[in-house]
Amino acid sequence: MFTITDYYNLVDFKGNILDAIHDFGLPLSETIVGLYNNFIDNTTKADQQTAHDFFNASESSKRHVLELVNMWAYDSISHGI
Repeated sequence: MFTITDYYNLVDFKGNILDAIHDFGLPLSETIVGLYNNFIDNTTKADQQTAHDFFNASESSKRHVLELVNMWAYDSISHGI
């Protein structure tokens, strides 16, 4: 099962999303919860499972999941979650 901790680890993987949260002056924990919920609502169970098992996934699956994380995070942040 994909957890909020899994999500935070992916958000922190490159740090650019955390930088955006900081740049927009958003509260970290509330923002992470909102981003996590948006990710869950807009991705498939298969993508969520890949995200949960991220470090055991293939390189192409890792790229795909990180693209989804980035896409939904930036969409959420830019639209005020």
